[in-house]
Amino acid sequence: MFVCLSSGASPRYRQDILRALGMPHGASLQFRYQSKWIAPSVFGKVKDGKIINSRALVAYVDQSIPGQAPELIPCRFASISEASIHGTTVSLVLNLGEIALATNLQAFNTEMRTQSSGTLPSWQSGSLVGHYWFEVLPGPTTVTASENISDWETVVSQLATHTEFSNEGGFYAVLGMSPLESAQTVQFKKGRYELASGTEYELRIYHYSPGSSPLDTRLTLATSSPWLMFTTNPLLMLDSRYDLKRVRIKTGKPSSTEPAILCVLRSEGATQTPELQFDLPVAVRSNFGWTLLYGAVLGVLLAGPQIIAAFSNPTLPRMNAYFISLMSGVLGLFAGIFAAFGLKKSPE
Repeated sequence: MFVCLSSGASPRYRQDILRALGMPHGASLQFRYQSKWIAPSVFGKVKDGKIINSRALVAYVDQSIPGQAPELIPCRFASISEASIHGTTVSLVLNLGEIALATNLQAFNTEMRTQSSGTLPSWQSGSLVGHYWFEVLPGPTTVTASENISDWETVVSQLATHTEFSNEGGFYAVLGMSPLESAQTVQFKKGRYELASGTEYELRIYHYSPGSSPLDTRLTLATSSPWLMFTTNPLLMLDSRYDLKRVRIKTGKPSSTEPAILCVLRSEGATQTPELQFDLPVAVRSNFGWTLLYGAVLGVLLAGPQIIAAFSNPTLPRMNAYFISLMSGVLGLFAGIFAAFGLKKSPE
């Protein structure tokens, strides 16, 4: 199993841990590493393309105290979907899976030091050495996979004991999306939510703060797609220690499946400009039957005047009237359907 570490050495690295805990099962999260921080054996597998679909463990490493042995906290299991070398850096795309829970962190860290064969980051002569992306064999036995929100809370509480997360008031997790008044959750598959057309959905986000940190985090959902419309306020105030937030979204009625993006943004207080946390890709399925019916009705309306005129002309032979009506009906139907599918490029 591969282990992918992220620290709190920069705001971006710290946010990667929050994203790993916040994004839904099946979502894609990108890490980036300089090659010097990647174990040579792992870098070789990346070059040979022998790493795709491999199991990975995302973990936070606390290296904030010079001279003290860094401590690891497992956060999320994942599978590697892409690894690309760009000069001296590597971009890594992870498909997130279950929450990774180690109830005994001391035993987990001991196991990691043993299985990593000395590749873990450590302080030596005032500088950090080691690797942040390495492989452990046969893999950790002190960490378990879970989809239980109480285990997610445990991981959050473990992080909150460390200085770099001690003042964090915005731990949250996207639990899923369901059609309104339905218990069936839409699964995040192939990197996106697939939603039915003309349907109202409810997106659920759970937040939890284990300590007494300031509670003024705001999450905002946004989209530029005309096929998604918020029917409730997309601004969520994380102003209590724990709560379940809901946002309702109604889909349009496209004539073909349309891609869309839900953006999750975060800000601290009312004055800070919201910053993008991650995107949730969406596909709104086509409403072919409704569009076809719309086109047929439009075709009848287009052909109606010609048919009425043909039968109202007393000098026109009856066979000619029938022929004109037939052709008008066929052409009107084609024109109506073509217009319906050609013009349905934006919601009603």
